[in-house]
Amino acid sequence: GRNPAPKFSVPYQLDASLGGVRCPRCCIPSSYSAALHPGSLAFLHVRQNAKQSDSVFRPTQNNLEELDHALFVYFRHFFGRNLKSHA
Repeated sequence: GRNPAPKFSVPYQLDASLGGVRCPRCCIPSSYSAALHPGSLAFLHVRQNAKQSDSVFRPTQNNLEELDHALFVYFRHFFGRNLKSHA
């Protein structure tokens, strides 16, 4: 499959408390935020907008790890605690 190769190495920031993504220039230190490189954002965008679950894009291990952490940060903020099911 194809990997959504990042064009830049500077990460963006998913902010769970504000519900959005910050550009690299606007990133701030926050426990409610998770760094996402452009390749991870590209994969997430493709998967959200795919009409089929059979996307030609395949995530890298780094994409999966970043998205796992971002979802953990989001759910921790949403539920107000760490989830026991997260390893």
